[in-house]
Amino acid sequence: MGKIKEGLYRCICGREFSKAQSYNAHLSHCKENLGDERYEKRIQTQRHWFKKANEVQSKLKEQARIEKHELAKKEWEHVEHFCETCGKLLPKKYEDIFGSGRYCNISCAAFRDHSILTKMKIAEGVNSCKSSTRYSTYGYYKGYYCASSYELIYLVYCLDHNINIERNKYTFVYNYEGKDHVYIPDWYLPDTNTLIECKGRGLNFNEELVNIKANSVSNEFNYKLLYEEDLKEYWEYCKETYNVSSYVKLCDLLFEGKPQKAKKTNWNVKENNPQWGKHWYNNGIKNIMAYSCPEGFVPGML
Repeated sequence: MGKIKEGLYRCICGREFSKAQSYNAHLSHCKENLGDERYEKRIQTQRHWFKKANEVQSKLKEQARIEKHELAKKEWEHVEHFCETCGKLLPKKYEDIFGSGRYCNISCAAFRDHSILTKMKIAEGVNSCKSSTRYSTYGYYKGYYCASSYELIYLVYCLDHNINIERNKYTFVYNYEGKDHVYIPDWYLPDTNTLIECKGRGLNFNEELVNIKANSVSNEFNYKLLYEEDLKEYWEYCKETYNVSSYVKLCDLLFEGKPQKAKKTNWNVKENNPQWGKHWYNNGIKNIMAYSCPEGFVPGML
């Protein structure tokens, strides 16, 4: 419609403007002024250029991300890095680092939340701090009970490679600090008559006690004690097969139901447990029996 009087402009859509610049800007995208065909063409052109601009921005962001990653990888692998909490040597490979690369695991990263006693133990030089509740999980996988992520890793490898494996039920008596206790290794391989113990080196790791338990195993059996470094081959297989990057994610993926912290009662000391002679675990709500009284173990024999 154009200028209707001095200082006032009106479009055919009914809108009025006091400035010619605002009026002309409105005309360029007013549907009633352009008509349906021209308006639709304008919208399609606008969408095309928006899409092109977004593609360019996405490529630039991706390129910047790749360059940042390569630079960080180059800087990381050029020198050795150590955990700021426990001093453990961190992985040489950039893709294997935990989080930002300042700590070796979630327990060290949560150091500020540790008790004073735990902080003192770490300060004394304990190099592995995987005592976090997120690592201490238990659950069932294909009907097999696992009391830790290490046990799960070993079980998965054996099942996937057709290695005959059973939950161990053989028991052995050992004496520690003047008291008799019962030791039950984790797994039993019938084909080779081998007992397997998957052991972590947490803050409460006691090498003397571990050796005493190992020495209590009868010579009738083959016996293997597997630490984290011994399970490296098994863990690499699990990472590649199930596309996970941590023990926690493997447990979350494979355990039936939500993994929980394993809170083991002092079940093998007669005076402390009315259910002495059976293997019990406590999930904080009620007692759940993992399996029945082990073979060769008679309640009350100590």
